[in-house]
Amino acid sequence: MARSSHRYSNMKLNFLSIIEITAQVCGTTPRDILGRRKMGKVATARQISFWFARRGRTYMAMAKMFNRHYATGIHAVKTVNNRLSVGDPETTRVVEEVERELAKT
Repeated sequence: MARSSHRYSNMKLNFLSIIEITAQVCGTTPRDILGRRKMGKVATARQISFWFARRGRTYMAMAKMFNRHYATGIHAVKTVNNRLSVGDPETTRVVEEVERELAKT
């Protein structure tokens, strides 16, 4: 099961790799994740991308990468952490799959 303090917690992950891999796993595109659409699967992919991008970065730096307000990043990270803590199966599956793919990079 995915953990909120996973093995990448002290490592800055490559931003483009996070976006590309998360998009692939979630069935969307990097353009959608970085875009303004708020559809369910796009929003979830964006939140998970924020969650991975947070490692080793400030919310301000992360928000700049996503072209969003830093509060969006705070909300995204809290949302993913909450979903993981209650054992949401879809969020857990996506996080674990993205972790596996990022480990290959």
